[in-house]
Amino acid sequence: GAEDGAPEVEGHPVEGSLSHTLAPDGTPLALAAAGAVPLGVDIEALKPRRPDLYRFLLHPDEYPLLGTLADRHGEPPEVAVVRCWAMKEAVLKALRTGFRLSPKKLRLAVNGEGAFAEAEGTRWRLHTADLHGCTAALAVPAS
Repeated sequence: GAEDGAPEVEGHPVEGSLSHTLAPDGTPLALAAAGAVPLGVDIEALKPRRPDLYRFLLHPDEYPLLGTLADRHGEPPEVAVVRCWAMKEAVLKALRTGFRLSPKKLRLAVNGEGAFAEAEGTRWRLHTADLHGCTAALAVPAS
């Protein structure tokens, strides 16, 4: 693999990403994507996590996003933070930094036009979907 841990084929980086989790009902789920542009995926079970997770994950300017997502999906903010986690982790994978880059440095925006993130001078479009009690996120460069 590459020095940053990304896979390589014959010395060339592969633009791809992989994630897996167990759904709340115990079903194993995996998500994989590959393409000609940097991309990242993540899938997370939609269940409450530690109550202070948002403080590790979100910049204080992003805290209102929890209410927006909770209202949109009819769930408590403790579950909405998992949606933010999946979106941010997908971008961090696309950047090939993982959590070596603080998730607080990556800014999420969710509006009528969709979901976006900005990090390291790059804007990312986020595609999300729910599946078996989980949320999945795909991050690709915004055009």
